[in-house]
Amino acid sequence: MANPIVARSLDEIQFWSRIMKEHALFLSLGFTYEQQQLIAEAQQFITLFERIEEKLARFSINTDIRQIQAFNNEVYQAAVAIWSYKRKVLGLTLRCEIRTNNFPLLVDHVSREAAYFANRLKELNEGKLAPEPDKIIQENLFFLKIMADHAKFIGHLLDPSERKLVEQANEFSHDFDQLVFQAVDLDSMRPQSETGPILDQFLDQNRVSVVSLRDFKKTARELIEACRIKSNIHPLLADHTFREAERFLEIIDLFDTHLTKPKQ
Repeated sequence: MANPIVARSLDEIQFWSRIMKEHALFLSLGFTYEQQQLIAEAQQFITLFERIEEKLARFSINTDIRQIQAFNNEVYQAAVAIWSYKRKVLGLTLRCEIRTNNFPLLVDHVSREAAYFANRLKELNEGKLAPEPDKIIQENLFFLKIMADHAKFIGHLLDPSERKLVEQANEFSHDFDQLVFQAVDLDSMRPQSETGPILDQFLDQNRVSVVSLRDFKKTARELIEACRIKSNIHPLLADHTFREAERFLEIIDLFDTHLTKPKQ
């Protein structure tokens, strides 16, 4: 039988390495012409994660776990390196040492995802697979903030004349801000809040909102790809945010399965 740590490691690397590569591309597109050094560094990360993707293809779920642990360590170093680069860019931006088309919140957003990726690899190499109750709350809190950010980015990158879509994006932003606040409250009530019924309701409520946002992103992606709406949103960015919503739904389902398993 395949080792679940191996299977999960390969899945995490497949998903997040592509995300990291795309982050480097999006940042590079946001820099101005004179910021060639930062553009060059971004390009180096694109190349780095492309090589990781190429190496990933050599492994399978039947690969020896020790090889996967070594690969996890290698990818962990890459994730930490791109996190450091993103935080450097954020610092330069907030100190007004550079002015780019990358929102500070977007740079912070992508750095949070790099930190998440690195932490997942570290946990897997420590043998942590099944989620603990507090991890359910904290992981949902992480992804709810990601979804809230996405709604804000979409609202700001749509042309102001796309009033209806901007209004919808703002409504999603408000909805997910409220879910973030609820998750923060639930997190502050731990460990007493870590009960089956409360966590089950927490996941159900989040799922409903994420499905709605995922569907909105899917429609927006299709409209952008068909050049039917006015925006500064790169088609790849539209697909990128859609995939992350899909990922959140997969994680909610994994947590839901974990919660119901003892009852079976």
